[in-house]
Amino acid sequence: MRTLKTPVDIFLYSRPERAANYKKGRIFAGFEVSILEDVNGESIGGNDVWFKDGNGDYLWSGDFEASESLSLPSASLPWWITEYGINKLWDLELKGEGVKIAVLDSGVQLDHPDLHISSENTADFSQSQQAGVDDHEGHGTHLAGIINGKHNENEVFGMAPQSELFLAKVTSNEWGDDPKLLANAVDWAVSKNVDILSISKGFEKHDDRLFESIQAAVQKSIIVVCAAGNFETDRNRILFPAGFDHVLAIGASTRTKAVQANSSVASRIDLLAPGENIYSTFKESSYKRMSGTSQATPFVASSLALLIQACRKKNIDYSLLFFKTLLQNTATPAVTSDRHLIINPIKAYENL
Repeated sequence: MRTLKTPVDIFLYSRPERAANYKKGRIFAGFEVSILEDVNGESIGGNDVWFKDGNGDYLWSGDFEASESLSLPSASLPWWITEYGINKLWDLELKGEGVKIAVLDSGVQLDHPDLHISSENTADFSQSQQAGVDDHEGHGTHLAGIINGKHNENEVFGMAPQSELFLAKVTSNEWGDDPKLLANAVDWAVSKNVDILSISKGFEKHDDRLFESIQAAVQKSIIVVCAAGNFETDRNRILFPAGFDHVLAIGASTRTKAVQANSSVASRIDLLAPGENIYSTFKESSYKRMSGTSQATPFVASSLALLIQACRKKNIDYSLLFFKTLLQNTATPAVTSDRHLIINPIKAYENL
């Protein structure tokens, strides 16, 4: 006998076939099952191995190989998932399927156990002495987990787990040192026909080359989501490309729906999103809580992925202006600032 934990909701059958009349019930994700033996039954996707449990019921072994756990009890989900209705969107089968998101940052740990990213979807523009997309800072890996992290016992819950993620390394320093490298990465993402750009890098000054690349992405109907920046003093500033026109400029909010302590409060900001103590993947196969507009940005990008999938299902045309209007009209005012609005993904969906 061996014990296995269920990674997803799994249906029980009275026989190792999936005919409807043999279905008995289901076991919810996270529960343990005692397996007596393996038996052969109906083949599903080339896998005909079924597990027989101590009650004489059968469970298809392929479910235990699933990488996502999308129906976890809400008690095990973090506040930025449950309090913003992301799990309710999952229940509607909105998980980002078919949507491409590019994160342009410090790289990614490709072999992190809680990430599933194809090396073919990565590129290195950093001109670093350490060639390749490996993330020596951990910043990009953290952002990747917010979007695409596996759902398992490590409590990392990617918001758009079925989206296709693209990663470009533009620097090994959080704030970057050359906007032209970021511009090159934007051009690459455009060539990959991504739907959303998530950029948590920023620069103090306007750069013409970066501006041109961002506008080229906009012309391709790519929705560009940018971190407004974190500042100890003079928080009315904003970084570029968040300061450009035709992008979504994102600030950070707290669980109590206040503006996060170091977030930019510039009038240019379009939306705030959760950016306080966000738990996600980190370098060296570890995990970490991080705060700031960097974390708020992939939250918005992920929310947009779910909404884009919904629009496609409903045959609704969309654009940056469409989503900006929708998200602002359904947003919640920050408790510490009348002029700043916090994204409300579930309400946005209900108003499609």
